[in-house]
Amino acid sequence: MLPKIPVVFSLCKYLNLIGFAIPCHEHDRGCLLCIFYSRISALAEETGIGPGRILGHVMAHELGHGLLGPDAHEGYDVMQAKLPISDLSWKTLYFTSAQSKRIRTELLARNQEPRSAGVAERFPITLTAPEQ
Repeated sequence: MLPKIPVVFSLCKYLNLIGFAIPCHEHDRGCLLCIFYSRISALAEETGIGPGRILGHVMAHELGHGLLGPDAHEGYDVMQAKLPISDLSWKTLYFTSAQSKRIRTELLARNQEPRSAGVAERFPITLTAPEQ
């Protein structure tokens, strides 16, 4: 059972986190991802790195958790446990090849579920299977 949202927000504030994700169950149609822009804005001011650049990396990281799960941290790139904010001034972080394949496989599996005609028309899916 997931903790209540106010408890999660309090914990994030206490731990001084930039964001968090509650991973999606494979049959869920949505995930809970939270990013604290006030902290991103403060980091941008402290480091001189554009807030959009920091926000983009944090969003990618949290989306990664939403799809890959809570144990998706790597020692490098976008899924590092602690994003190297100072590196973002000169470096773009990516998902590893293995993570990219897992994400694409996960999205393909989720999108095999039946969708209503209205949703399918408004939001066509054009994902392709990962290369083997």
